[in-house]
Amino acid sequence: MTFIERLRERWGGCLRPELRIDRDNTTERWDLRGEGRAWCICFEGFGLSWSLFIGPTPDVRHD
Repeated sequence: MTFIERLRERWGGCLRPELRIDRDNTTERWDLRGEGRAWCICFEGFGLSWSLFIGPTPDVRHD
């Protein structure tokens, strides 16, 4: 049994990891004062999830 098969069996037998690559229009600045476009690479599987955002920091929104 391979490592992946053992992990799937451990998490219920039907676990299918997912990797998505999207162009996201709602990437926010760390200070929540603006949003813009960026690439988002997301992984979910085996009880883990992570997201990586690639793009320029959005301009500051002046309220």
